[in-house]
Amino acid sequence: MFNLDRWREILDTLWRSKLRSGLTAFSVAWGIFMLVFLLGMGTGLQNGVQKEFADDATNAVWLFGGRTSMPHEGMPIGRRIVFTNGDVQTLDGLPGVDKITGRFLIGDGRSSGQVQTRVANNVGAYDVRSVHISTSRTRS
Repeated sequence: MFNLDRWREILDTLWRSKLRSGLTAFSVAWGIFMLVFLLGMGTGLQNGVQKEFADDATNAVWLFGGRTSMPHEGMPIGRRIVFTNGDVQTLDGLPGVDKITGRFLIGDGRSSGQVQTRVANNVGAYDVRSVHISTSRTRS
């Protein structure tokens, strides 16, 4: 029910303490702004992560060659580890491996590296990947 006396008392209190009322209004507005801003940032982060993993299976394992950190049988530290097609066949023989493929990324070596490609008069920057023919088998 509308009570005119209560509204007069509220407006009178607000009018007498202008600084406190203004600071309270500012802090409430700031809190709402921060809530909306942080929710937007969280949603943007979630969308970005989902986009990065969009073409990966949930149970995929990636192996990358790198450089050695320890010497082995007279070989120096810092050797490059390079996988061969034989490594794909060896991993295919492991138990629990359902599907396997090798992937070679052309560019800067990362999945986000784009290469400028030309076909006739058309030029564009694209992700270029070469992929082995996937092997799959049924184990009993």
